[in-house]
Amino acid sequence: IVPLTLSAAAAWLDGVLRGWNAAHIAASHATVISALGGYVLVQCVIFIAIALLASIPPVRRVLTPAPLRRMQVHQRAMEQFLARNLHTTQERTGLLIYVSLKDRIAEVIADAGINAKVNARTWDNVMSMLVKTMKAGRPGDAFVVAVETCGELLATHFPASPFNPNELVDSVDEVPKS
Repeated sequence: IVPLTLSAAAAWLDGVLRGWNAAHIAASHATVISALGGYVLVQCVIFIAIALLASIPPVRRVLTPAPLRRMQVHQRAMEQFLARNLHTTQERTGLLIYVSLKDRIAEVIADAGINAKVNARTWDNVMSMLVKTMKAGRPGDAFVVAVETCGELLATHFPASPFNPNELVDSVDEVPKS
């Protein structure tokens, strides 16, 4: 089969190249090499332009898929939760309301003691109210509503008493942009 295929290919090639001499073949070879070189150059220029464009933070944020942005915000929220030692209370009742303004994503991180008594849908509702009020252009009111709602939930499940003192500093902190 191989010799038959090779002889057929040679006959076809002879028919295609009939009347062509070495100069014609060399010229077509140079044209192909030139075209390939131009193609590579254009691809390099396009790659560099896209890389430069994607290095601009707002453009990079738009190009980052939403699930990846949510994961990054969750990771930063967890870092803040742990950095502020909110997980060290006796009854595991630390709570963090984290908002990434640049990503427009908010998250509530509640410690194990709270999560044992308050379901996840409750936090989704808190975040929904927070995001809705922020979108309405009232970020201060958004935080007030979120903190009041969380405070009411915590007071219901973990009322302050001599046996359950407030072990954490209640504060609003701004984390530098990362």
